[in-house]
Amino acid sequence: MSIRKIQRILNSPNSLSIQVLLLQFPLALILAISGPTLFSSRHPLLRIELAIGLVLAAGICFAIGHLALKLLPKKSSSRQYVTLATWLLVGIQTKPSGNLLRSLLGGEQVDYGWRTALFPVVWIASLASVTHVLQSRSEYLTTYHELEQTEAKLAELERTSYEKLEAETRKLINSVQQTIQPELQQIANEIRVLSFQDNVKGIRNLLFQVDNYSIHTVRKLIDELYVENRSSQEPVPFMPVAKRIPLLSWRRLTLDPLTTFWIALSVSVSATLPTLGFQRPFTMVAQVFAILMPVFILNYVRKLRFLARHTAPVFWVFLACFSVVIFRLSLPSNSPLLVLRNPPPELGLTMALLYAVTILLGSLNRYFADSYFESTAKRLNANAQLELSIQDIEAARLRVRRHVARIMHGPIQGRLSAIRLKLHVLSETSPDAEMALDEDDVAVVLALLEQISTEIENLGNQNSIPEKASLADALQALARKWRGIMHVFSDIPIDVQVLLANQNILTQKLVAACSEAITNASRHGYATQVCLTFSCNLDRNVIRLNAVDDGRGLQNQISPGFGLQDIEADGGRWRFEPSQSGAQLCIEFPFNSLHATEPVVSNT
Repeated sequence: MSIRKIQRILNSPNSLSIQVLLLQFPLALILAISGPTLFSSRHPLLRIELAIGLVLAAGICFAIGHLALKLLPKKSSSRQYVTLATWLLVGIQTKPSGNLLRSLLGGEQVDYGWRTALFPVVWIASLASVTHVLQSRSEYLTTYHELEQTEAKLAELERTSYEKLEAETRKLINSVQQTIQPELQQIANEIRVLSFQDNVKGIRNLLFQVDNYSIHTVRKLIDELYVENRSSQEPVPFMPVAKRIPLLSWRRLTLDPLTTFWIALSVSVSATLPTLGFQRPFTMVAQVFAILMPVFILNYVRKLRFLARHTAPVFWVFLACFSVVIFRLSLPSNSPLLVLRNPPPELGLTMALLYAVTILLGSLNRYFADSYFESTAKRLNANAQLELSIQDIEAARLRVRRHVARIMHGPIQGRLSAIRLKLHVLSETSPDAEMALDEDDVAVVLALLEQISTEIENLGNQNSIPEKASLADALQALARKWRGIMHVFSDIPIDVQVLLANQNILTQKLVAACSEAITNASRHGYATQVCLTFSCNLDRNVIRLNAVDDGRGLQNQISPGFGLQDIEADGGRWRFEPSQSGAQLCIEFPFNSLHATEPVVSNT
């Protein structure tokens, strides 16, 4: 037995439990009835009383061990030493406790001599064997309860995740709508009023409101959405589950010859302690080997393919118990395997039943060990499913927030910037106070506000998986949204259209990149038109987007904002290149030429 297994037994919470103590009664009974001159009266009740007394004396030692553990609560490694010391105390006190009980019960004293030193060894072997079985059961129950807890969490998560996601999405959209829509309505009303007045001051006040309040509000909402993207995972709620003891599946009991042998040996050798001579303990060891031989033979036979397929494992356990009991009872009184001569009549039956009990204990140890490993595998699988479900739910939440943030950053903030630019141009080109918005200006600004309102109202309808659409159709819809602000031109070669025919996800990423390019051209470059050109490089397996505008070009070093960060999150690479007209944004996305269904996306 390895050091790790010994530490496992000594550190077990069951090492000083009441179950281990009660299962020592067979050992105490063997000690009580194995001496031929133990009592002047051979009535078995006296021997049972002696066995009970020995168990009670061992219980006092267990109580002392528990007291020592309470006095040393801070030392986690002290338990194994306390357990070992307690078990030694149980073995050492057996002789004086037995003498005291025999004097009280009227029995004769037995001189054990040097064999007294074997008492601690026998008791420790018996206690360790039983503790090993109970610890296997305890580990199985712990794993079983953890599995039930994980499965309960998984079931609750699956039951409530969709509802929580829907509620959070609706709350998020309502928050955006309630924050921005009133401002848009107020701006539209003021513009309608200003269109009938000659007041540059009113235009500048409106510009101040759009510049320092409306756009500020949108940017604040975008910041909050992206912050939530980074740290929005909530812990899984604890689901209390009533602990229950799983039913024992008797059909799965399997023979475990080695464990059976060690348990039987530790208890059976105690029958030789009251006897004289060195050869008796060795003869008892031979008896254990011989009587348990059917267990080893049956364990080999049951593994034959035909028998393993048509018989339950428990059949071989009961067959082994029956064979061992019959074998032990059939031994004649002069058999060389019998250690004791003229033993008490009940000793043969007691030893036979003891062997049967050891077979059952060994089978239970095997059952609990196998069930522990099976439950551990199921628990690991359930934990993996739980983690995957949490990741899927978190990914869905992030997709919703990212979608809303993109709409806020692109169409909404871009159009507000266009309104700001329009009002800024009107206020700067009119030095006097005699100036009014003409009908064309009012129509453009109101159209922009209407488009923003439409985008906000449709937030709740755009979170589903987008329908398949060609890149050309998507860009035409995007150009219509920017009508009156930006002229959007596009050039999509035939090879790019063929490549994107079955790659809907890549098409959506390109459309999002185009929206970001148009927004940047309007907000930062003050451009009035942008040309989108696509090309594909089959050698590098990348598709390239060139967005050239007629704005003021690059003024400062580029610091990527949320839009460019989203392109990187989609697996794209971007850079600005020199352009004669304004600014040129180049974006590349990788694709898999062998599998035209999904693009290759880098980890983010």
